[in-house]
Amino acid sequence: MKRATTERPQQGTIARGALTAVLLLLLFSCAKQPYYIDTITQQDREGNYRIRWDVQPSMEGNVEIFVSNDAFATSWQPFVIEAIRKETTTYTSHDLIEQTYFLMVFDGQETRVTSTRVIPTAGPVNLRDIGGYMTDSGQQMRWGMIYRSGDLSRIQREDEPLISRMRIKNHLSLASAYGQPRRSSSQIPYAKFATIEPDVYVDFNGFQEKIYSGKVDAESVVYFYNDLFNSIAFESTHQISSVLHFLLEPEHYPILISDDLGNTRVAFITMLIQNILGVSRSDIINDYLLSNALLPVNQLEPHGFFLTTAIQETLTEYYRSRPNDLHSVTSAIEHNYGSISKYLEEVLDFDKADQARLRSILLYRQ
Repeated sequence: MKRATTERPQQGTIARGALTAVLLLLLFSCAKQPYYIDTITQQDREGNYRIRWDVQPSMEGNVEIFVSNDAFATSWQPFVIEAIRKETTTYTSHDLIEQTYFLMVFDGQETRVTSTRVIPTAGPVNLRDIGGYMTDSGQQMRWGMIYRSGDLSRIQREDEPLISRMRIKNHLSLASAYGQPRRSSSQIPYAKFATIEPDVYVDFNGFQEKIYSGKVDAESVVYFYNDLFNSIAFESTHQISSVLHFLLEPEHYPILISDDLGNTRVAFITMLIQNILGVSRSDIINDYLLSNALLPVNQLEPHGFFLTTAIQETLTEYYRSRPNDLHSVTSAIEHNYGSISKYLEEVLDFDKADQARLRSILLYRQ
């Protein structure tokens, strides 16, 4: 395990004896958090991690940071102690393959686990971990449990070590919205593969042809996605229900859920999962909007620059995720059923006991 580039205060030396017991007590016995603590972890091209944190209201004291290469770690290695007011530190790794997780203990009372969210692949798009978000109960979503992505048919040789490190046990493909045949097995080593077909297919190919021919504009794209998300919510209920019920077995994890670009069916299911867990609406939307940075139009449509300006603008809108995509469908669900929880019960046969079980699996324990 590499050392930090910062110095460790002498008074902050962490005794290794009984460390695991103390950490587990801190990590799994938290009451509702009185502080808002935001953590961001980014990895540079050399493999080093930059860890940042913001605590509101301000907190005095130190943050103790521990590291592990295992998302399911029950023991952690001491890394560094920093003053909370410093708000940043760097972990020197130079390892671009193994994922590193950081357990942060603020002033001996508040805990967070942080890591990088995006898996930087050369081929597959929109691959990332949906964990780490805080919930309204003061708990945190577990890292390394559910990943979301676009179709893995774009996988390159250099991607294989990165994807292998995720240790995926089950890969659920939500099938091609284009109605094209799919592979019968996953390209992830040792992962079990299952295609869960949508109840209703959407003719993406036909809609794209209309874009290329100039028959639809950017405004039409917005309406198209509004209709698409409503179709997923109200017409592909068997598919959505099947995925949610698959998540109820702890031995199935880690799980990867994919669709063509990872921004439609996967996004809707992610929204439902995070809603069940109590993630804030703003974090749910921000997680969805992360697709904008991970779906580069110049990579997906390399010949788009040779088309007319109007078609280029329409294509850009086609690959863009908008806050209203989720706002409109959640509003429709709440209007029709009163709440997303009721929708889950009445439409998806995912009752309160199922929702509680999912929370017990995907949240760090209180």
